[in-house]
Amino acid sequence: MEKLSTSEWIAVIGGIIALLAFFTTVWQAHLTRTHNHLSSRPVLDIEIHCQPDETIGFLVANCGPGPAFVESAVATFRKVTYSLCVEEEFAKLNVALGKAGLKAKQINMAIPSANSVIPSGMKYPLFVIRDSENRDQIRGQFDSLSKEISLTIAYKSLYEHTYKTVHDVPVATCA
Repeated sequence: MEKLSTSEWIAVIGGIIALLAFFTTVWQAHLTRTHNHLSSRPVLDIEIHCQPDETIGFLVANCGPGPAFVESAVATFRKVTYSLCVEEEFAKLNVALGKAGLKAKQINMAIPSANSVIPSGMKYPLFVIRDSENRDQIRGQFDSLSKEISLTIAYKSLYEHTYKTVHDVPVATCA
């Protein structure tokens, strides 16, 4: 076996360097793609909304850096599931809440419909209860009933990753 000449050694080392550069480029592309997915991931949070303007209810907030594309929003109350994106289903939830003791003058649904977008940093009401005359009574009723409501929102990111936010029991009440 012959010894490699200097020019042959330079060619071998150049080939190794080229392979290392290729693998480094592939790895960097992978890291960039992962970073792009993470930096555009929406993070939805469901909060209880209690304001002095006589409104109480649930809000959805997008706390992530990317927009959330809503696929569905459902509320489960006393083991019955209602779609918050369908007006008729929301009306049935209103009836169920009324039968359970919530006697408010106005209950509004304001969540974006399915296939709509919640931009980063924005808050939207899932549903809001207004009753200026019976505010304290409504707050007490809402605090009691909110412990029986489970809210679930399914949504996607820009890169079509599917996520789900579930809010089972409120951590704070309006009282």
